[in-house]
Amino acid sequence: GDLTAPALFLNTSSAQEGESFSLRCTIDGHSAPTRIVFCKDRMEAHSLKGQLGKLIYTITLKVTQGSEGTYMC
Repeated sequence: GDLTAPALFLNTSSAQEGESFSLRCTIDGHSAPTRIVFCKDRMEAHSLKGQLGKLIYTITLKVTQGSEGTYMC
């Protein structure tokens, strides 16, 4: 069947350098991922091992000069 794209949420709309921000990836309950990949500007930035039954994956990052970009999971 069709797979639903995961949704990515940012916990803040703006953050200053040195502060932390969280990215939350929410996946469809019908799939069992083996790995959750967070990408920045279409390049893999972080990955987490998938867990059966887990639907929400979160990473926390520190804001740096290089943090600006397009994120997806």
